[in-house]
Amino acid sequence: MVEKRITLKPGDPLSPLEQTDIQKRFYDLGIFSRVDTAIENPDGDTEHKYIGYHFDEANRYTFSLGIGAQVARFGTPSTTNLASPGGATGFSPELSLTASRLNFLGLGHMVTARALYSSLEKRGSLSYLQPRFRNVDGRNLTYTLLYDESLDVRTFASRREEASVQISQQFTKALTGLFQFAYRRVSVSRVEIPVLLVPELVQPVRLGMLSANFSHDRRNNPADPRRGIYNTINIGMAGKFFGSQRSFGRVLLRNATYHTLGKNLVLARQTQFGVITPFSPPAGVSEQQSVPLRSVSSRAARIPCARSLTIRPARAILGLRSCPEALHLSPPAFHWVETLFSPTTLSCDFL
Repeated sequence: MVEKRITLKPGDPLSPLEQTDIQKRFYDLGIFSRVDTAIENPDGDTEHKYIGYHFDEANRYTFSLGIGAQVARFGTPSTTNLASPGGATGFSPELSLTASRLNFLGLGHMVTARALYSSLEKRGSLSYLQPRFRNVDGRNLTYTLLYDESLDVRTFASRREEASVQISQQFTKALTGLFQFAYRRVSVSRVEIPVLLVPELVQPVRLGMLSANFSHDRRNNPADPRRGIYNTINIGMAGKFFGSQRSFGRVLLRNATYHTLGKNLVLARQTQFGVITPFSPPAGVSEQQSVPLRSVSSRAARIPCARSLTIRPARAILGLRSCPEALHLSPPAFHWVETLFSPTTLSCDFL
C-alpha cells in the first residue's frame, strides 16, 4: 500500500515538489496521523541522495457518543385520538453512537457503524469505505446497510431497510459527482386506521433505484458558510428493470447563496425545484397511487407528499398532505455566525 504511492523511483531526478505530493497522498489515506519526509544529507555534494519517510499510524478505533434532544410538533400512533394527525409540541431525547475502524485488514479501508435511538426514530447503519478505488485520486467506493424506523404522525410509523453501493468522484476542486444504486424495502407499521380505507398505502414496497448527484460547491467554508454559491442536481430512476415494484423518475435541483451582511450576520437563500413522475404502474394500481409516499426534499426540510387519492377522506385520516407533480421552495433565512448551542459530544480513541 505504501510502495504504490511512492512515485519517485531510484535514478529519477530529485524533485521536492514530487516529494511533498507523495507526503500528501499518505495523509489522504486517512490511516496516518503524521507523515514526515526529509532528504538525507541535503547540503552534501554526493550525486545520489536518499529520501526518507517516517509514519505515525493513527488510532485504529474511534468511538463517538452524542446526546441531544428534539423539541418539535410530533406524536405517536394512537387508536383513541385521531383529531390531530400531525401531533403536538413535545420533547424527545436522543442518543447517538458511532464506531469506526481505520485501516481495516491493512488495506487502508474504513468500517463505520452508526446507531441513533430516540422516541421518534431508531436507526442503525453499517458502511464500508474503499478510498481511491482503482487507485484513482478522488474516487471512493462505499457499501452501506441501513435500517430506519421513524414516527412522523400519530397514525402510523414508517420503516426502511436498505442496501446501497455508491461511487464518488471529485472532478475538480468544486465539482463532485455521486453515483448510487440502492435497493430498499419501505413499509408502514403501527397503522391505527382500518386497512381497507387505504389498501395501497399500507402495503410494503420494494424499490430499486439508480441515481446520480452532482454538486458544485463554491462556498468559503462548507461547514460554516458566509459567502459563496452551492448548486446540486439529483437525478434518479426506479423501475422493474432494477427489481422495483414501482416505477418512477425524479429530478431535484437546488441553488443556495450566502451573503455577508456585516460582521456576524449572513443572509442565506435556498431555492429547490423537484419533479417526480411515475410510469408503468402495476396491475390494479392507478398511476396516481404508484408512488404513495415519498420525500422530495432534504432531511433538513422533509416534505412528506402523497398524490390525491380516490378516497379523499383517507388522506386526512393518514395525516398526509397531498402535493403536486412538482416542488418549488425558496425560503430565505438569516444566520447569526456565533454558535449559541451545540449538542454535547464525547469522543475517545483506542489503539
